[in-house]
Amino acid sequence: MTNKIEYIEKSNYLIREFHGIFNSSEILLSWEYLIVNKLKKHKYVGILNDFSNAKLNMELDDLDLIMSLFKKNSKIFKNIKLAVLMTSPDNIVFPVFAQSKSQFNIKAFSTMKAAKHWLLNT
Repeated sequence: MTNKIEYIEKSNYLIREFHGIFNSSEILLSWEYLIVNKLKKHKYVGILNDFSNAKLNMELDDLDLIMSLFKKNSKIFKNIKLAVLMTSPDNIVFPVFAQSKSQFNIKAFSTMKAAKHWLLNT
């Protein structure tokens, strides 16, 4: 299976749909791409990261690299919501752990409806 990330732009938020198996380097690169090509040009209220068709092949320690990138770009991430849609029990630990140790507004969800509601209404 080939890895693929699809970017779906809405009026005030962005959906990133992940398909395949991703390691920490690929996730980090996807955030770096997003920062340079989307987040510096457009103000979103949030980003919905949909991993319902993906698997993460990484360790909890790998989250430190992603959190460091967020801190380095805190002007971008301090006012944006990051919803993470996970349907696999193996993957849900990553956004839950990130949420618990982060200064940023990150929250894990198991349904698209709940993730969109939180992103747009609270």
